[in-house]
Amino acid sequence: MSENIKIGLFTILLTLSRRPKAVGKKLAGIGGLQDRILAMMRARGWDLRWQARAAHLFLECSELVEAVRGKHGDTLEESADVLITLLAISPHTLPEIVSMAAFRADALKDRPRYSGEESEPSAGGQADE
Repeated sequence: MSENIKIGLFTILLTLSRRPKAVGKKLAGIGGLQDRILAMMRARGWDLRWQARAAHLFLECSELVEAVRGKHGDTLEESADVLITLLAISPHTLPEIVSMAAFRADALKDRPRYSGEESEPSAGGQADE
């Protein structure tokens, strides 16, 4: 998986984890979302092998990146498609994933940068060091 796609998925999950607590309550109420996703996939005759679900995840991540770039597509719809395909392949529930994303975001915040890791320009136009 490319670094940009990983960053995109991480950003989506991080955003969800930082929402007000009301979202946490909503997340607790959607425990059956994965079951609904798999039922939809079966009803539509989609391939349920992990290889096909992984391919769909890559495709949906690419479509999200295209939407973010402003080329085409709606970022909310594409984000939802990424989440659908992520939950279709992951053995973990959305609340588990969001919890782990929050934990990893906090852990990564203070770690040294990876070799070659990009940094966003600061308000002054200089890259953070």
